[in-house]
Amino acid sequence: LLAGNAQLADDVLARLNDCPLWFCKRDSIGDATNQTLHDLQFMMQRKIPSIMLAFASCEVSPSVILLRWIEQSFLDVLDWSDVVKVLIGCLVFRENFLHQICLAIFRYLEKDLLQWAQEPDSFQGNVLDSRILGFSIANSMDFIEDKT
Repeated sequence: LLAGNAQLADDVLARLNDCPLWFCKRDSIGDATNQTLHDLQFMMQRKIPSIMLAFASCEVSPSVILLRWIEQSFLDVLDWSDVVKVLIGCLVFRENFLHQICLAIFRYLEKDLLQWAQEPDSFQGNVLDSRILGFSIANSMDFIEDKT
């Protein structure tokens, strides 16, 4: 997309600073962030209840994970090509796309999350510190489009 031009990438990211994806950085945790996290947890409860049970059994709120992913623009967990797709999707489809991406990622991680839930003391660290290997937005589009 940017032909490996680091300066251009920095410029583009600087211009995107006011993009809806970065709403979390404005006031630390503002009203918009709280509402988005609440909406995501509600959707998770309805669409992927087994994952919510894993979080509950470990006494960890999915909001902790979601907030970290969003604050870091998914840079620590997704491949660069998928980070770009998330940014573009959020610019075009706004928060609805962000919701669906988060749900798709949790759905993809379901087996890992359920396994990590067997060790509640390390659950949050495992989720926060793991790159999401093998996840692809392109492979998740059926799920994402079905939900948007």
